[in-house]
Amino acid sequence: MTELIAQLSAESLVEIDLDAIRRALEESVGVGSALKQLSEELSVLREDYISRIVGMTKALAVARQTEDALADATDLVAALPSMSSPQLVEQYRRTTAKFRDAFPASFGLLASSRRRADGRQRYSDFK
Repeated sequence: MTELIAQLSAESLVEIDLDAIRRALEESVGVGSALKQLSEELSVLREDYISRIVGMTKALAVARQTEDALADATDLVAALPSMSSPQLVEQYRRTTAKFRDAFPASFGLLASSRRRADGRQRYSDFK
């Protein structure tokens, strides 16, 4: 591409190589379509992360039932779209850790405590 730009400069208009320009343009079309596909895939992943974080954040705000928790949740949800991908991944990790702490039963942590040493459920669980 640098070669193409050099050929199109005012000093070298006499020496334009149309074959080189065609090759550079064909290459840029391929790169452009690959970038478009990557951008679309990134968009799907970002939307998924954002929706997961929003859902867990809402659940955490409801569980805490404080005005501060609701305000923090609102601020976080508003900030998510402007976060970079690494920031979004880090926020997802923080949010899932908080969610696991607040709702351990949803991760199967309580089910294992109801079992006997031999792996079977206790009789009292069926009453």
